[in-house]
Amino acid sequence: MKKNFLIDMDGVLVHGSKMVPGADKFIESLKAEKRKFAILTNNSKYTTRDLAHRLKQTGLDIDEESIFTSAIATAEFLNNQRPNGTAFVIGEVGLTEAIHSQARSLCLSASRTCWKNNRALGRLPWRAACIPICIRSSSVGSVPPGLSRPKVIRVCSPRMSRNLHSS
Repeated sequence: MKKNFLIDMDGVLVHGSKMVPGADKFIESLKAEKRKFAILTNNSKYTTRDLAHRLKQTGLDIDEESIFTSAIATAEFLNNQRPNGTAFVIGEVGLTEAIHSQARSLCLSASRTCWKNNRALGRLPWRAACIPICIRSSSVGSVPPGLSRPKVIRVCSPRMSRNLHSS
């Protein structure tokens, strides 16, 4: 009986810029046994291509189609809630690219890293300081990127059979 694997990236396969000892052997054994797997990360800053490159630099050969980020989960969630809707995205390229991939008709990015003062919350990165303003000025709340357990299972299960690493 084959099993599918959902594997956390940070702290399980890599720690910072270094591979966790034995991670390469584990991934190679999954490939040799033709088991399907997905690499998960709550990091929405980078694209799957960036992350595949980062993993390659540590010695792990994982293609980008096998990586599932919180940005992808957020984009798929938004698309399921309102297909072809619009979004004002406050985040880095990993999040904006994932949102664009779901054919959002409007996607603006605010990814500056300067600091601003917010009376209620104190000193925050610019993008975090914008969130209360965006929420108050629209009829829609915010959707922070993240990988909750039910979301991962619901979104990754169908992907395991069609898109994830299987060779």
